Amino acid sequence: MLTDAEVLTVPDLPAALAELAAPVPATVCAGGTDLVPRLRRGEVVTGRVLLCRRLEELGRIDADGGSLRIGAAVTYRRIAESALLTEALPVLRDLSAHLANPRVRNRGTIGGHLCAARSRYDVLTLLAALDARAHVASVRGTRVVPVADVVLAERRTVLAPDELLVDVEIPVVPAAHEVGFERVGTSQGPIVNVAAWARPERTTLVVGAVGARPITLEVADPRDTDDVAGRVRAAALSDEPGLASPWYRAQVAPTLAVRLLGRLRPAGRAG
Repeated sequence: MLTDAEVLTVPDLPAALAELAAPVPATVCAGGTDLVPRLRRGEVVTGRVLLCRRLEELGRIDADGGSLRIGAAVTYRRIAESALLTEALPVLRDLSAHLANPRVRNRGTIGGHLCAARSRYDVLTLLAALDARAHVASVRGTRVVPVADVVLAERRTVLAPDELLVDVEIPVVPAAHEVGFERVGTSQGPIVNVAAWARPERTTLVVGAVGARPITLEVADPRDTDDVAGRVRAAALSDEPGLASPWYRAQVAPTLAVRLLGRLRPAGRAG
């Protein structure tokens, strides 16, 4: 890991939470695809690194009533190969199967994706559109945070230093609904991405990579393309840095959004 920090391994979730509650702060590491390069560059300075990749509680993929639960240490490769997610949420399976490069897919985790708090990521946008929730734990107890609210700013999340992201809960999408995702980007990440959950009565549209946090828009009539394009263009005109200028993002984002909404046809919607 090329750091002088003490590297900690623990047998289970309670032990991990105890280490995070210790007087000396610890930095959590799962896949390490984001953290390890930052440690090497000196961007992160820490005295202790807590390895959580092999914790059983963070490695589960299962169905829980009307929701899917994906552990924070589950890699993109496991998501792509999961029979449960292939059937229940193919849009997430497909995105994970083609994300970044094989090294990132083999080691990168869904929890690390959220906790890295980067605007240049794709999965956050899709999870926000799906009304996903993050389950967070500490020795003080547990709480649930909407995924759309996990990131406060670039490289900053709502998690306290003693808290650990345990898993992500995603509502099961009814058969009559449709979910989609589109992006324009480079090998470094998305320039703009959009995700939508289309229901018969309404559609949730999320625009990502235009700022540290995804922007959620509720769309009453996806057929009103002028309204959709105008609202998305305004959302994309952020002054926050990205892989392209705000002007370019504002040109691309409306086209992506209108195209995505045009191909989603939930059962029961008029027209």
